[in-house]
Amino acid sequence: IIIKEIIMSDLIVYKSNDLVSASYNLTLAEQRIILFAISKLNPASADNKTVVIKASEFAEQFKNIDKNSIYKAIKDGLDDLYNKSIILKDNSKKITFRWLQSKVYYDNEATAELTFSDQIIPYLFDLKNKFTKYKLSNISTFKSVYSIRLYELLAQYKVIKIRNIEVNELREMLLLGDKYTRLFDLKKRVIEKAVNELNEKSDLSISYKISDDVIAFSIKSKKLEDEELVVINSSSNKKEYKSRSTTKSTKKPINIKKSSYYAGIKSGIIV
Repeated sequence: IIIKEIIMSDLIVYKSNDLVSASYNLTLAEQRIILFAISKLNPASADNKTVVIKASEFAEQFKNIDKNSIYKAIKDGLDDLYNKSIILKDNSKKITFRWLQSKVYYDNEATAELTFSDQIIPYLFDLKNKFTKYKLSNISTFKSVYSIRLYELLAQYKVIKIRNIEVNELREMLLLGDKYTRLFDLKKRVIEKAVNELNEKSDLSISYKISDDVIAFSIKSKKLEDEELVVINSSSNKKEYKSRSTTKSTKKPINIKKSSYYAGIKSGIIV
């Protein structure tokens, strides 16, 4: 039996399902910044919607980025993000709001600070139900922005194991506009590319079929060498888990905030 202490090394992304299925178009750099920032929030408390992003921490999470230009990439991404919006459907109406309220740069410290907009708060904090959560490391090596979006959309249905998405619905969520109007191009440039990357790099195994303009995704969780069971050490604030596998683990210990842990208990397993 292997016992490990969960430390603050694995960040968790919490999003309401409405936000997961919203319409927006971000670059890979912008997606990484947003998800990194979301993962540093305490989803149980909306008191602090400001996040500090250190270039060194960002580089540690996304290892396939050029470290010599990492801070510039963060600044450029935030400059563009500041003007980006999200579109959500609420019954018969569409709601549009921005991701960010403000941004600050500390050049001497290679550090940036962002504050989320007031309008996005209900979709990031105090999520009682209908939300998706996953480890940031599950998507940190993706090179396609469509892979990140598809991962979130399918992780949302991980327990159900099937998700059907209409082609036009997917196009709307990705805000493709006049890009990839032919189904052949959409399949090759977006769906196939993303599915291949998910199968290669993520904790999900995906297959799909397209029929009558509906994409039917089959979702399976890859079996890990370590099957983890979280337990509480009542004599301290530390969380520990026991592995039911006899194979020695090569994974680094992970840590979660106390509030995040109990939120996870309510909604199920962290994907």
